Amino acid sequence: MNYEASKQLTDAQFKRLVGVQRTTFEEMLAVLKTAYQLKHAKGGRKPKLSLEDLLMATLQYVREYRTYEQIVADFGIHESNLTHRNQWVEVTLVQSGVTISRTPLSSEDTVMIDATEVKINRPKKKELANYSGKKKCHAMKAQAIVTSQGRIVSLEITVNYCHDMKLFKMSRTQTPRKSSKLKLLTAEDKACNHALSKERIKVENIFDRV
Repeated sequence: MNYEASKQLTDAQFKRLVGVQRTTFEEMLAVLKTAYQLKHAKGGRKPKLSLEDLLMATLQYVREYRTYEQIVADFGIHESNLTHRNQWVEVTLVQSGVTISRTPLSSEDTVMIDATEVKINRPKKKELANYSGKKKCHAMKAQAIVTSQGRIVSLEITVNYCHDMKLFKMSRTQTPRKSSKLKLLTAEDKACNHALSKERIKVENIFDRV
């Protein structure tokens, strides 16, 4: 939703959809306008996205956990452009004493994703596409998305066999941190991986049930 569309909303609707009061939004906008005028006092190319829409996009990113890809599709600008300008908005507001806090996630908002191989009969066509070198048999990949309470949100089986990491990258999943010859895992990395594995076991238990 852009700034022009938000003008049709009541104050209560604006607060629910944008995340801040309309008066707070106007105060934040005034801070950005002052900073922008100082930064571009000598002129320059006019940006494609107005400050009003830029602030709307930033609030959507920070408070709704929307991806840049989703936001730029609504506002019609390039992702790299929004990334750079979004950072400027956040820094400018923080320096002026205004902070934008992320909406805290509940346990129900957090999901775990894992994948397993499901053995199938040898297909008549595309045998290699469905062959698992790990299992030494024909298989399909099943991916489960589960909440921290154990509720199954999604259970998907791929048409062709593929590696877990490929599935995870396609869904932008948080994966365990990996070490390399040049960079060893820090204590923080190990703690993060340990916490992640404790949650991931819940998905593996789900596979035993389906």
